[in-house]
Amino acid sequence: MKWMFRILSAVWALFVLLVILAVVYPSMFPQELPLPLAFIKSTLSSAVSSPVYFALPVFIFAIFTWPLMLLFMGARSGWKALAERYQYSANNVATRFIGPNSGMIGKMSYKNILFVGADEQYLYLKTLFLFRLGNPTLAIPWSDISAIKSTTSLLPAGAPQFLRAISPSGRFASVTLSTMPEQRLTLPWDDSFTRFASNLNVSHSEQA
Repeated sequence: MKWMFRILSAVWALFVLLVILAVVYPSMFPQELPLPLAFIKSTLSSAVSSPVYFALPVFIFAIFTWPLMLLFMGARSGWKALAERYQYSANNVATRFIGPNSGMIGKMSYKNILFVGADEQYLYLKTLFLFRLGNPTLAIPWSDISAIKSTTSLLPAGAPQFLRAISPSGRFASVTLSTMPEQRLTLPWDDSFTRFASNLNVSHSEQA
């Protein structure tokens, strides 16, 4: 999945570069080109003269690449592995969610797209609807959570200070799973954690 993400990023960068060249240096494009390149040139030329023609190929490209990006995100962060164990299959969750807020799943930042909720049985976690593919709603039993630590940073204690300066601030919950202790979960804090997880080690710290 990592190589796929790099390829998609490179294709996006190349597409943007071609658009810039078509706008600034249209003479760089030869008059006679193979059919695929001629189609690209025609599309870029139309994009210069009409934003509608530019938006259409970008929209089509996004339709095909967005699902792949989400699947990579879910696999890279560990959400896919979490879903294999904790995916919530019911249509509705009868609890209050807070969000959207920011968090970290594994090493992936989920900025302003995370929702958390809780009841007597589960800690719930979901993303905005547009990010749900590859990141389905989770329901983690409290019995599978060994500790919750309150922190004011999304980053680990050893992270450089300049990264901490640009990282989202606020109150977060560093959640440790007894079933998957290597999986990092830093979620938006909800006061219901203390109420429903009264039998857990809910501690407070300034560092993640």
